[in-house]
Amino acid sequence: MLSEVLTAGFPGCSTHSSSFSENGKFPFIIGKKGEAAVESVGSQSPSETKASHLFDSLRRPFLQAGDSYVPGIGNAAIENQRHTGIGNVYSIFWRQDQYLGYLVLIAPQDNHAIDMAEAESLARDQIAQT
Repeated sequence: MLSEVLTAGFPGCSTHSSSFSENGKFPFIIGKKGEAAVESVGSQSPSETKASHLFDSLRRPFLQAGDSYVPGIGNAAIENQRHTGIGNVYSIFWRQDQYLGYLVLIAPQDNHAIDMAEAESLARDQIAQT
């Protein structure tokens, strides 16, 4: 969804996205029989000023109760985690210079090996590749 928003609303941004699940099938379903999955979206803005403006504009929907700023990921980052009755969702939205990134890691409720630290690690890996 963020990919479409950036592409349609902000001409000049080069946007890409990737999705992975344990069995490679989509759409994936979270829950006790669900599988872990990750969705990653990135956008390269024509300038750092534009990327900063876009981050400031787009972060507002992410600033809900429980969201927090994350030090050490890009120039600025916000993370969110939700634990529901059917699964756990960990998300990070960041800016690194001209690059905007968004990563969502979804895990079944009974998978305790996946947590926010894993999402942060994936985000740092993505930043290192930009």
